[in-house]
Amino acid sequence: MSNSDWRGPPNHPAVTLADVPQRVREAFMRRRRVGAAGECWPYGKNHGYGNVQWTDDAGIKRRISAHRLAHMLRHMTDLPAGALVLHSCDNPACCNWRHLRVGTHRENQMDAVARGRWTYTPPTRPRTYCDPVQHGASIEA
Repeated sequence: MSNSDWRGPPNHPAVTLADVPQRVREAFMRRRRVGAAGECWPYGKNHGYGNVQWTDDAGIKRRISAHRLAHMLRHMTDLPAGALVLHSCDNPACCNWRHLRVGTHRENQMDAVARGRWTYTPPTRPRTYCDPVQHGASIEA
């Protein structure tokens, strides 16, 4: 990863179970696919992170990642600000609570390195540094 690709740690706000209406929780539990204990239980139609979306009483659209909601519902716990829900299976769509744990951005990066998911992509062009003379600046102090 080059410096130009670095976006910093994800900004996950604190989430409480009270933020997710009961009707949304029940709909999620009905729609999720449940398999054997060791299998992944994907949620959603794509191969990325599944999302649960709803409109609150004020008409504002809300969304939470399915794996984050699955962890919260299984453990009946809230997620503090900055907390990530990590996958031991490396499957972003998985909502099997046995594959999920709360962790930090650093732990997520270390998991990626340990499992060979972290790849370095060199810059497409060499880094250039500003030449003050080229931009009309005087060399004299």
